[in-house]
Order: sequence, then C-alpha cells, then structure tokens
Amino acid sequence: NVLIAIVLSSLVLVIWATLFQPPPVERKVDEQQITKNEETESPSVDENQESVVNEITRDEIISSTKRIKIENQNIEGSISLQGAVIDDVVFKNYNKTLNGKNKMVLLNPKNSSKEYFIETGWAAGGNEKTKLPLVNTIWKTVGNNVLTPNNPVILQWDNEEGLIFT
Repeated sequence: NVLIAIVLSSLVLVIWATLFQPPPVERKVDEQQITKNEETESPSVDENQESVVNEITRDEIISSTKRIKIENQNIEGSISLQGAVIDDVVFKNYNKTLNGKNKMVLLNPKNSSKEYFIETGWAAGGNEKTKLPLVNTIWKTVGNNVLTPNNPVILQWDNEEGLIFT
C-alpha cells in the first residue's frame, strides 16, 4: 500500500507540473541598463592607483611629529604622540624582496600614500559632557621614551577637568 501511494503521488506531481505549471519566463536584459552599468565606475582598492595629490613621504610624516620608539628583536617603529596612534611598524627580519635591503612595512602614518594605522578612543556614556582625548590630542610620556619588552611606556593626557587618562 505504501509503494502504491508513493507511485500515485509521484504520478500526480508529474502530471500537475507538465499540465498546469506556467512555463518559465525568460528575463529580457535591457541593453540600456548594461551600458549604464558599464559606464558607472565603482571604487576599487588599487595599490597602483595614486589618489593622494599632495603626497607626503612616510619619513617626512614620521620626522614631523613627536614619537615614542618601539623596538624588540622582531620589529621597530614608533607611536605618534598626536592621538597616541600606532602608525609606524617595520619587520626587522623580513625583506620585501629576496636578497633585498628594504624591510617589510606593516603600518604607515596617516596622509601617506599607503596609510594603515591603529587608533583607539574613548566614548562617554549618558548625558555626560566629559572632555575626551581625540585624534589630534597631544599625549605626554611619563618615564621611558622607548617601548621595549623590558621598558613599558606610560602615556598621559589631562583633560583639565580633573580627569587624567593614563
């Protein structure tokens, strides 16, 4: 009985699909839409394309801001005291090309052609009107000016309202 029920159900579905189901509608693609899409230029991430008009070199940016040096056996670089942004990291043990002298650069400062950096920030909750450090806040060092595995660095900023960020 089960086998007969399966066969009859399948037969009903096949007959229904062939007789009563509407034929598939072919979608007609509008040629004007195709040319419109081809003319629209979408943004792309292309390293060869130079979009920075007044490009400042990496070294100029690094030398123009006050910084804390970072160094260990694998990396070297610096942290910008403007905004406490980590934007200068170079791998000591890796070259760009085989037998080359240029080292691999991981992070680059803002406004350079290949900017890539690490930013952190704070947010106040509720209706508080607390003055918080921003991207252009100048931080001060307490103690060491070189960050190494054995020498931590302390950054401080006073919001002049009784709150010191450390």
